[in-house]
Amino acid sequence: MRRLLSAAAGSVTLAGHRRGVIAIMFALLMVPLIIVVALSVDFSFYIVSQAQLNLAADAAAMHAVRVASQYYVDNSTTVAAAEAQGITAGKQWFAAQAGNLASATVPNTGITVNVTYLPPPGGFSATVSYAGTVATHLGSFIRPNWNISNTTVAQSNNQYLEVVMMLDNSSSMQIGATTNDMQLLMQLTPCYSLNATYSGVTQPLNTVAVYSGYTCSGGGNSYDGGLSCPLPVPSPPFNYSTLPTSTLSPGTVAGGPSCQGLLPVQANGKYPLAGPPCAFACHSDNSVPAGQGQDFYGLARSTIGTANPITLRFDLLKQATNELLNTMSTANTISGNLSVGIFSFNNSLTQVYPASGEAGSDFTSAIAAVGAAPTVANGPDTGIQPDAFVTNNVHADTDFPGTMTTLSTTVTASGNGAIPSTPRKVLILITDGYENYDNGNVTGAFDVSQCTTFKNMGYTVYVVYTPYQPLMWYWYYTSQQSVVEGTGPGSLSGNLQQCASSSSDYITASDGPSLTAALQAFLKSAMDAPGRVAN
Repeated sequence: MRRLLSAAAGSVTLAGHRRGVIAIMFALLMVPLIIVVALSVDFSFYIVSQAQLNLAADAAAMHAVRVASQYYVDNSTTVAAAEAQGITAGKQWFAAQAGNLASATVPNTGITVNVTYLPPPGGFSATVSYAGTVATHLGSFIRPNWNISNTTVAQSNNQYLEVVMMLDNSSSMQIGATTNDMQLLMQLTPCYSLNATYSGVTQPLNTVAVYSGYTCSGGGNSYDGGLSCPLPVPSPPFNYSTLPTSTLSPGTVAGGPSCQGLLPVQANGKYPLAGPPCAFACHSDNSVPAGQGQDFYGLARSTIGTANPITLRFDLLKQATNELLNTMSTANTISGNLSVGIFSFNNSLTQVYPASGEAGSDFTSAIAAVGAAPTVANGPDTGIQPDAFVTNNVHADTDFPGTMTTLSTTVTASGNGAIPSTPRKVLILITDGYENYDNGNVTGAFDVSQCTTFKNMGYTVYVVYTPYQPLMWYWYYTSQQSVVEGTGPGSLSGNLQQCASSSSDYITASDGPSLTAALQAFLKSAMDAPGRVAN
């Protein structure tokens, strides 16, 4: 019995000892457990900070290549200047993003951005490296922070790009470029009479424009096509619904709306009175070089060097096109990834540049092929010549179906832009959008379906709509008012906007600065190389 009691007492003592050991062991294990938990929590902050800093580095690298690429295109600058812009932009972008992180700290000295130009077809590469620290929280008694660093690379690789241009050279592009230019033209053409005939001239006025049969009401001298008898232009609207006729005998002076004319009686015994002035400088005297004949184009060109020189809308188109070619030439000097094909169109399509093949990269020759307006009175136009009357009473007007079909069979489909033989392609169409062909039997707004062929060929279609200036006399486009003035489907602007690949690929521009800006904007859009993170 005594032994049993002793054994029981010993068991109680042993159990007490075991409970003490467990408490001690638990206390000892709590220290590393707290450390592990602290490190785990701090490490989670580290992982989150690293992910955020890596995203900031990726974004900074992408931003750097975009800024460098855009600066290079926008300013026609050197590679070194574009690289410097990209470096500055990348650093600023990373600093702005990293500054929002509560746990991570990256000093300015810990940010390194390098931007370099890539070999042809060109582009930019940006490398962003960062080095900083992530503050610890529960584990700060072990160490106050952890080091963190990484490097990311982004690239924007250019594509080989072919720009196909269609330049509207129809009669309507020979209108005065501004309201003032139109007024000046109308002051110079107050004695125009449609289909008037003259002694010794067997062809009607539409084919050979001779003005010696007129005398202005304000003077007694014969009108020689010069500036000797400009007349005031009436205030708008200048609206003549019909041209009156009379049965006066030959040689009788008869009064017209603005002038008196000395014209022979026509076969029907009727004497056509002088019609209203004209704001178009359509070329009609084909017997001499353009600008040197007794026609409206010659009248317009006779003002060069005077106090009031007349600029035509096609002059602005050629100038804006050449500025675009200059931009392409500068960008192509290093990258070598750009080419251009230029076509003018009216009743037919004419290849302006290159002489053979679809496109070329000799931008000096391309600029010469487009040419410019003369710089001296009645001097010759260089490059693309003005529109002309082709046959009696037939303008070289605008046959969109015919010319666009011809172009679609002249050029090939767009490629992926990876190599010179498979360039990505865009079409830039510059026009007033008015169809008029088949001897005037087909008139109306541009048919948007004619653009579908090029879209199906992989082209991005850009459209510059060049509307008439507000000062337009109803006399010469009364029949066009419904399409000229509209904005919805079936109107000139509405149909041309649908022709473009997207709403941002359509711009309305008539004056010189806006036309130039439109072409430059389209080129930048076409050249915009998407960036990508390379690692």
